[in-house]
Amino acid sequence: MIAMMDTKQRYDPLIAEGERLQELHGALFNEISAILYRVDPVGLNFDVNRDEYDPEAGTILAQLSGASDAEELRRILQDDLVHWFGDDWYGRRKHERLKLLDVAAQEIWFAWQRHLTNQT
Repeated sequence: MIAMMDTKQRYDPLIAEGERLQELHGALFNEISAILYRVDPVGLNFDVNRDEYDPEAGTILAQLSGASDAEELRRILQDDLVHWFGDDWYGRRKHERLKLLDVAAQEIWFAWQRHLTNQT
């Protein structure tokens, strides 16, 4: 129960910040969500639910500025997936899902770098 409260206390502000940043940086938010949907590290893509990764895109967007490289972003992504889907989010296909997580982290990192370049 305490761990769940700690997670809620940590993620409530991230959710609010993600919503705020979505308004400011909608294109980046959409790109993050689209990357997650296409790479589909959790296995949620059923070709009908394109917004399935929107909550995760918001909390990832809220944490992007704290990542110094793609590897750190990968840890953020994994923490987010644990938050949203539980410790066993990868199910029986752990090796495959973790590889997909690496791909998503790299692609989101490149999108973030492009976004920063375009801001200057």
